[in-house]
Amino acid sequence: MSNYKKLLLERIIQNAKNVNRISDLTKNHAVVKHLIPQLVRSGSASCLIYSEALSAESFKDLIHKLSLVEKELRETKTNLELILSLSLTPTVMNNVLNVFKETDELIAIMNTSLYTLRKQKRNKPGK
Repeated sequence: MSNYKKLLLERIIQNAKNVNRISDLTKNHAVVKHLIPQLVRSGSASCLIYSEALSAESFKDLIHKLSLVEKELRETKTNLELILSLSLTPTVMNNVLNVFKETDELIAIMNTSLYTLRKQKRNKPGK
């Protein structure tokens, strides 16, 4: 596995850990209780699917799996946006904002990766 892929996987895993930390920090907030299970699922899914993508069986499979990672990250980001719209403690809000920013950066990385892969696929002879 390349160093870049390893670092990206570590970053996505850390993001999932941070999502779980938000879950712990907000467990007593009634509205967030409804959002947290889905936040944990989408936050965890992104690192699990990315790990799968590292051993994709084909170019098409790689694109598909990275698209799923991007989808899960977008879902995580939307959920975090909902949580940010609530009046929570400054500590919680700071944690949520940090995870929101990291998730947004990871989406940008996935988006760029997918753009590059799709461009390579179009330019491949015998596509």
